Amino acid sequence: RIRLGEHTDFGFFTHLYVEKSSTNGGLQLKPEAENIRTWRTVDTSAAQCIVNTGALAARWTNDIWAATAHRVIIPDIQTAKGHRYSMAIFFDPDADTLITTHPSFLQPGEISKYPPISSHDFLLSRLNAAQKPGTVLDLAAATREEENN
Repeated sequence: RIRLGEHTDFGFFTHLYVEKSSTNGGLQLKPEAENIRTWRTVDTSAAQCIVNTGALAARWTNDIWAATAHRVIIPDIQTAKGHRYSMAIFFDPDADTLITTHPSFLQPGEISKYPPISSHDFLLSRLNAAQKPGTVLDLAAATREEENN
């Protein structure tokens, strides 16, 4: 069962604070760097802060830093009956900040994969994409699809 379907965060990065849990809270990551398609369960046996890189960080770094795909599952009925507490803090630039690939992430003569865009317009483009049925960003559809698999 899925609590929240596969997605990446829109912004630069996210701090996710999770409480200590004797059971798996259900947070799973799909490690992009390892080029694997399996989900890894995050160990929440100790309270911790998890840092996810977002789509904006990927854009700023010309995809050298990947946006972290993640989801939340319901691992078992006992966990479903319990409480799950977490707090997310999203870090984003001011709306009028121009987002361009930082030069340190480009090789000499390399051209960025992405044209410059304001932080505001980037966020709007991600929100609009999330509203399109059938996209990975369509969290409701992603949740339904994952529940059926």
